[in-house]
Amino acid sequence: MTTLLDYELSVGTVQNILDEAQDQARTLHQVEDLTPIRVGAHDEIFQSRRPILAGCDVHSTYCYLLADEDHRDETIWGVHLLESSQKGLAPHRIIADGGLGLRAGQKAAWPNTPCDAGVFHAKEKEDRLRICVRTTRAFRDCFKPAIGLGCPYDTPDGFAADC
Repeated sequence: MTTLLDYELSVGTVQNILDEAQDQARTLHQVEDLTPIRVGAHDEIFQSRRPILAGCDVHSTYCYLLADEDHRDETIWGVHLLESSQKGLAPHRIIADGGLGLRAGQKAAWPNTPCDAGVFHAKEKEDRLRICVRTTRAFRDCFKPAIGLGCPYDTPDGFAADC
């Protein structure tokens, strides 16, 4: 651990510290008050291909739901949302992607709470596409002269069109 943390600790000590922190977090989690939350954001993240259900307060970014589950269907989402309701969570609206289980679970738990479409995934795909296009253009522009290949859409002014 000295190499990793620049501090002399055994792996067992680190595990004990984490276990104690987890116990404290569980205790606090049981009595948390979620009534101030008005707009929530829900999504699924994945750890080793396992879904982690996540919910956070859009205003404060407080994470009120983080659940490691085997599935991400309507029932699992609905149960977690109803449990959050017991702690006072009654959001005016939710922001989420189009996950079927997420949407169905919310509709079952909170039928009158609107669920707005999140744009994170669309923006992420747009950013990835933009990076891919730039990388492809940079690769083409860098290696094209070296291997004697031209773009079939080269323009008379010497600038390559989108290939």
